[in-house]
Amino acid sequence: MRDPVRIAEMRRRNLGMERRLQIFRAQNAHPRQGGSRGYPVEMRQAEIDHFLNGLPTIASQRSIYRWMHRLHPFLQGGNRNREVLVGLDQFLMCLCLLIWPDALEDEIIAFIANMGRTRRVYSRSQVSERMLQLDISLKVTSTEAIQASLPINLMKRQIFWSSPIPFGVAGVDRRNLIDVDECGIEIERVNRGYGHSAQGIRIVKAGHYSKAPELLVLHTYYCNHHEHPISTLPMILKAVSTYIQQLLESLTC
Repeated sequence: MRDPVRIAEMRRRNLGMERRLQIFRAQNAHPRQGGSRGYPVEMRQAEIDHFLNGLPTIASQRSIYRWMHRLHPFLQGGNRNREVLVGLDQFLMCLCLLIWPDALEDEIIAFIANMGRTRRVYSRSQVSERMLQLDISLKVTSTEAIQASLPINLMKRQIFWSSPIPFGVAGVDRRNLIDVDECGIEIERVNRGYGHSAQGIRIVKAGHYSKAPELLVLHTYYCNHHEHPISTLPMILKAVSTYIQQLLESLTC
């Protein structure tokens, strides 16, 4: 049984918020399923009726008197609040990942210890578990050149997409466009390929693109009016993959 009230309370708990007390369940457990660590509401009412009629009861008198005052059980929200990476430390962890999404666990721990009030040093497992509870997952990063964010390049991009020919491609049929792209093949990579962010959010960070690649490959694709891009995509990807593999083998020989 998935009680929506319990689901909401578990979300509050995972976010590091204080638990709320004396909250009633939205859905009571069916007696056939054994309840949830306690007597079902139906059995409580039956025990109260037996006690008032002088019949023998299974539960204690103290429990029956409590049920006469409050028949429905409270929601089980745990005995205590979360104490690991909550409050300011949780904010610092999220702030560190917002500024440096490719930061390692050790770097996050150092940032929290240096910027926090308590100077507490957490373990790697505590940081990883807290990020998992906050739906912050590990994924491949997409690196953009620092030059791409310069005002002059942002203006060029705006002109290209919003202006007609010869200054841009506005109003041009997509099938008449020729897609040209390049890839640099190099042995060493200096940019980190993984980072942390909330689920569904892409990671884009600034990186170094000044290192000259050992080999620069230019590839062009044009789709005529009789071909559909989706139908020819697997063949193109296979050809490009084979070509790059042959280039890598020639570099390592």
